[in-house]
Amino acid sequence: MHPFVRIMQRYIEDYCNCHDPSVCEEIMAPEYVVHIAGRDLAGRDERYIPAASAAFASFPDLRLTVHELHTNGDRLAMRFSEHGTSRATGRAAAWGGIGLYDWNGEALVTNWVEQDYAARQRQVDGASGRDPVEQAHPGPWSVTPVASSEEAEAVAYRFLRAADLTAAPEVAIDDSWLIGPASIPMTPGRVDIDDLFSVGDVVAAHVTLVEARRRLHASVLLRVEGGRVVAVRAVTDRLAMAERAEG
Repeated sequence: MHPFVRIMQRYIEDYCNCHDPSVCEEIMAPEYVVHIAGRDLAGRDERYIPAASAAFASFPDLRLTVHELHTNGDRLAMRFSEHGTSRATGRAAAWGGIGLYDWNGEALVTNWVEQDYAARQRQVDGASGRDPVEQAHPGPWSVTPVASSEEAEAVAYRFLRAADLTAAPEVAIDDSWLIGPASIPMTPGRVDIDDLFSVGDVVAAHVTLVEARRRLHASVLLRVEGGRVVAVRAVTDRLAMAERAEG
């Protein structure tokens, strides 16, 4: 097993699915920072662990299922679902996420991630039953590194800067894979690319879509074939954007 993949196995199985924050000291650097929904949770012990522990308390049976895992050995991208029962309402929910991880050769140092908290809120509030969990990856811990591709990165970069995440033959954004159609709640004038790397023909990116004073953050997986983007999977912070507008 590649050591980066081994860290992610421990992240999922020993930490997330067992709710054991003591594992964090072994798999995360002290300066570990999570960028999510326009916030920076900087510091493993100071900011990240308290935030994660609050999430575990809100969903006592919270678990994580991996759908995709891609690594080039230096960077790693993972698409996943979290699912569990809300302590506040007693209702179950499942929601998607995409994370882009960096490490220092021994421990995680950075994660650009978004989760579809709007879908979670819809389910927890009782607007629907629990969404199904998509098919799990059959063997995420057997994934081996695939070299990065400058060509794929260039194609993805041009696609993203065009500011239309739906401009591909196959698109799923947030819960559109289930309830459709794929869309974003704004018309961006520009897109800032916060992070981008490739694993073969798969490009992972975190972007900030900007429309006047509004910001929508998204983690994105793009598949490149024949010099064009043929598939997009994205998760946004649409709930946080709506809350920022209300504030």
